[in-house]
Amino acid sequence: MKSFPFVLNIENTNLLYSFIDETDELPESLVRLLLEIRKIIINQPLQHIRNVKDITVSLFGLLSTKDPIQNDFEDHRKTGLQLKWNDIKSSTNWNDLLTNENLQLFYGHQTFQEISDMRFWLRDVLVKRWAQECIERFDAINPNLLSLFDLWKRTPQRDTESIKNYRMFYLENGLRMCLYCNQFIEKDLELDHLFPWSRFPVNSFWNLYPVCSSCNSKKSDKIPVITKDLDKRISNHLFTCLKMESINNIIQMDIIRLYKRRFNSNPINIVCDQKIKEVLE
Repeated sequence: MKSFPFVLNIENTNLLYSFIDETDELPESLVRLLLEIRKIIINQPLQHIRNVKDITVSLFGLLSTKDPIQNDFEDHRKTGLQLKWNDIKSSTNWNDLLTNENLQLFYGHQTFQEISDMRFWLRDVLVKRWAQECIERFDAINPNLLSLFDLWKRTPQRDTESIKNYRMFYLENGLRMCLYCNQFIEKDLELDHLFPWSRFPVNSFWNLYPVCSSCNSKKSDKIPVITKDLDKRISNHLFTCLKMESINNIIQMDIIRLYKRRFNSNPINIVCDQKIKEVLE
């Protein structure tokens, strides 16, 4: 992996995110790096995770496109290793890579639920261990890998100060309609993560909405059903926030971060129909 000219730091991590689900052309060095990472994953965790102290663990399965479905996990895993550079060198974007992929990982609803519930613990453990291993192995070659610890420290926090600021912004600008029951909130205005923090840890304003205490309690940690009426209220709320003459500073920073990650550029003149459309989408 160290032979490829792709240094891992905060900027390049954001660059990697920007390629996902996009049709932008991928640098060859990045494609080669992804192939090496893929091989390491198949040779290490996927090889050993099924057997823990001679006990077979079946949290998920593997399915290769070249093997019969009835073949066992190990057969599918070994077939997955047959993917070589010549098979994907013509891939120019993320969609091409997915098309050429010959190995799929699948798991059931219960496994997804368990992984979701443990996601913070798993994230911190894996990222910290990964950072430590990289530093121990490559620190002498590339001191820039020390920035991995900074990346680990940047795991998202609930950030009660930002939530407090959003609440004040909504109160000061009269945004007091409950997102769920659509009733005016006389007092006790609360903020709810539309997509629960346990599933989608984002404190940005498009995931924080004014709600009454009753609806907040009922909704709890569940993912809401997005009906046409709810979708319309979400859009109206975001549109109102973005059309205000003086956009709150924390909302402004949310939008700037979105543009840097999604569009790889800084937004100019956010309060205009085109920019609002892009943010709403």
